[in-house]
Amino acid sequence: MWPGLLLLLAAVAIAPVGGSFYSDYCSGLGGLSALWRQFPLEYHAVRHCCERGTLYEQDRCFTEDGGVHQGSAALFPFTVTALPRLLAKIEHVSRVAPTVLGATTLDVNKAVKTLRDAIEGLGTDEDAIIRLFASVNSQQRFNIAFKYYRTTRPRTLRDDIRGDTSGSFKDLLIALMYTPTEHDAWLVREYTGGYGTYERGLVDAIATNTLSEVLSMREAYQRFYRTTLKGDLRRHTGGGKFTMLLETLVGRYDNDVTQETMAALLNNTRNDDGSARPEMVHVYETCRALVLAAIYGREHYFAARLHDVISGVMTRDAELIGLVTSRVERDMAAVLASYEFKYKRSFTSDIKDELSGDYKKLMLAIL
Repeated sequence: MWPGLLLLLAAVAIAPVGGSFYSDYCSGLGGLSALWRQFPLEYHAVRHCCERGTLYEQDRCFTEDGGVHQGSAALFPFTVTALPRLLAKIEHVSRVAPTVLGATTLDVNKAVKTLRDAIEGLGTDEDAIIRLFASVNSQQRFNIAFKYYRTTRPRTLRDDIRGDTSGSFKDLLIALMYTPTEHDAWLVREYTGGYGTYERGLVDAIATNTLSEVLSMREAYQRFYRTTLKGDLRRHTGGGKFTMLLETLVGRYDNDVTQETMAALLNNTRNDDGSARPEMVHVYETCRALVLAAIYGREHYFAARLHDVISGVMTRDAELIGLVTSRVERDMAAVLASYEFKYKRSFTSDIKDELSGDYKKLMLAIL
């Protein structure tokens, strides 16, 4: 077995959530020669990060976004060889810290009447809709929507929301009507449909899910679209190493994480001139997500992603909605704490600065 794999497995096993993974990793650089001969550029990138003066600077070098020769790429061979251990670690460190808990008791008939009063008539009472949606969880919203349909058929609650609201406010309401794993399945369909594939969104929806979440997402995808998740990934993501890695992640229940798969991922990653193949950028992003989730917890990865989508010249609303709605019933409270620790300001403050109107009201109400 490669010395590098032994070192990584040991480091993952002992690293605390806040931890010393990279210092342990760097201290064993001299014993990684077998793997470095196969991946010389990754070796230089890792040395560059390990030579930073402090643990904090090392962490930033490994985990911040950068080109394909930065820390994300450097960790690629170790992420692949230790994939089963990393997935097990994600299961262990995943936290349950939702911000949407749901109503302790729910009168479905009263909730339906509230929505009908808010939607029907001359105007729409957006505040009433916001109060109701923020006070219940996705399963309770499903029960409300089912009863709503029985009283307004053939109209559904989604039909009426689409007809009476607009823009990102409408999109957020619709997203909240899915359970977290149903929403992941819906996002995969959205990110692979249309005019192209959005690979970064696929990483968000798939890479850091636990085994139970993967199974629920696969079931929801087949129920919604009458096709398999693995089959659609193969059709829409080009069939290369990124496809292979995603299929491995969603197929872990089928024992797809094999030595043959990992060997295939590690082979032929570069062009004849030594440059990384274009698809490897997305593979590196997936590896970065796995390492961050396994070492620091998923909240660290999603805090970084939220900052990415809200801090640019323009807020990327579709991604923001996808990220927030996928976390509010899982670990959003932990994500908010990680965001504030990392960026020295609260995520809600950034929401207040960047969003507006009913969209901002609903977003704040579910955080």
